[in-house]
Amino acid sequence: MPKSSSQLNFELARLVKSGKDEEARKLLLAKELSDVDERKWLYKLGNLLHAAGRPIQASAIWGEIGTPPQISPNDSSLVTLLRRWWPPVLAMIGVLTIFYTLLFTTFPRPFDLFQFMQAMNNQQQKQSAWDSFWDKGRPSWRSSDLYVEGDRLVPMLQDTIAKLLGKETKEKTAKDELAKWLQEYENELYGEGLSGLNYHIVVAKGLFNSRAFEDAIAILEQGLEVEESATKRGQIYQELGTTYYYKGYELQPDGLARYDLPLVRKSVEAYEQAAPYSSNPYLFGNLGWGYYLLAEYERAIEYGEQALQLAPSLNYVRMNLGITYLRLGELQNSLDSYESILDYRPDRAEYEGGIRDLQELIREFPGQYPFGHFLLGYLFQMQGNYPPAQDAYKRYLKESSILYWQTQARHRLNEMSRD
Repeated sequence: MPKSSSQLNFELARLVKSGKDEEARKLLLAKELSDVDERKWLYKLGNLLHAAGRPIQASAIWGEIGTPPQISPNDSSLVTLLRRWWPPVLAMIGVLTIFYTLLFTTFPRPFDLFQFMQAMNNQQQKQSAWDSFWDKGRPSWRSSDLYVEGDRLVPMLQDTIAKLLGKETKEKTAKDELAKWLQEYENELYGEGLSGLNYHIVVAKGLFNSRAFEDAIAILEQGLEVEESATKRGQIYQELGTTYYYKGYELQPDGLARYDLPLVRKSVEAYEQAAPYSSNPYLFGNLGWGYYLLAEYERAIEYGEQALQLAPSLNYVRMNLGITYLRLGELQNSLDSYESILDYRPDRAEYEGGIRDLQELIREFPGQYPFGHFLLGYLFQMQGNYPPAQDAYKRYLKESSILYWQTQARHRLNEMSRD
C-alpha cells in the first residue's frame, strides 16, 4: 500500500489508466483516511477519471462528495502563515497587477486563435471539469476545460473566421489560406504529415462551451458544406447532434429539465447521420434517449441495447431503458432494467439521473404512470435513502390497484423497516 501522498497519487493514476476504477476506489477506502482527506482524494480521483476520458464516472464521484473539499484553518499551518503574511502578499499582487496592466495596454497584442486553441488542447488533460459543470451537475459533452465567456470568445472567433473565410487576395483564395493555416496547426499538434484536427469542430466546441449554440451550429453546418471526408462529416454530425440537444435543454427551478422537442428531433437526425461512421457507445446511448423524448420507444430500445452491446457498464443507458419500458406499460421489463445496474456496482450518485427522469415523467403526466412511484422507491432504496423511498412506495400503494405490485411494495417497505 502506498505510504506517501505522491505514491498514492501515482498508484491512483496507474489504476485509472488501466481502467481499474473500482480498485482505485478500494485503495482509498483501505487507507482509512479522515473524512476531509477522503473527500480530497475522491475529488482527485474524479479529476484523474475525467482526464482519462471517463466524464460520467468522474461526475458520479464529484456528485457524491458535493462541493470541492476545503481545508479548515485548524487543519493547515499554511492558512496560519497566509493570515500572517497576507498584507505584504496582497500589496505585491497589487503592484504586479498594475505593472502588467500598464504593460499590456501600452503594447497590445492581437488575438491569436491558433494560440488560444493550442492552449485549449494542452489544458484539456490537465484541468478538472468541476468549474465547467452545468446546472444540475452534468458536464458539457466532450468539452474543453478552458472556459472563456461568450461575450469575449464569440467576437474573437467571428473576427478570425471573417479573416480566414471571407476575403480573397490577388495571389491566394481564402480557402488556400485556411488550408495552409489548418495544416500548420495540425502539424503542431500531431506531427508533420499527420492529421486529425477538424477546424470547424474546434471552433464549434469553443462556442458550445460559451453556450453560443446558434453560432456553434452555424460553424458546424458550414463544415458540412466544405468537408469531403465521410468520416469527418460523421464527426461533425455527432457534434451537431450534441449542440442541438443542449440548445433544447432547459433546467427548471425545481432542478428538473424540460426539452424543446423540435430541437431534440434535429439532434436525433444529426446523430443518425453520424451513426454509420461511429462505434461510440455514448452516441447510440444519446440516440436512444433522443428517441425516448420523441416517444419513439421501439427505436429508443433498439439504440439503447446497441449502446450496451458496445459498453455493458453504461448504467445510465440501463435506466433509460427502464423508463422506456415504463412508458410502454411493460412493468416487469422496466424493473428488470433498473435492477440490472446492480451487476456493475453503481455509486449512489449514479442513481440520481434515473431518479430525476422519473420525477420529470411524473410531473409531466400526473396520475398516468403510478408504477413510476414504485420505481422511484426502488432507486431511493438502492441508494440507501430510505425516507423518500418509503414515501414513494406509499404513494404507489395509494395510486395502484395491481395486487402483485402492491404486495411487492409492502414487502420492500417491511425490508426497510427491519434495517
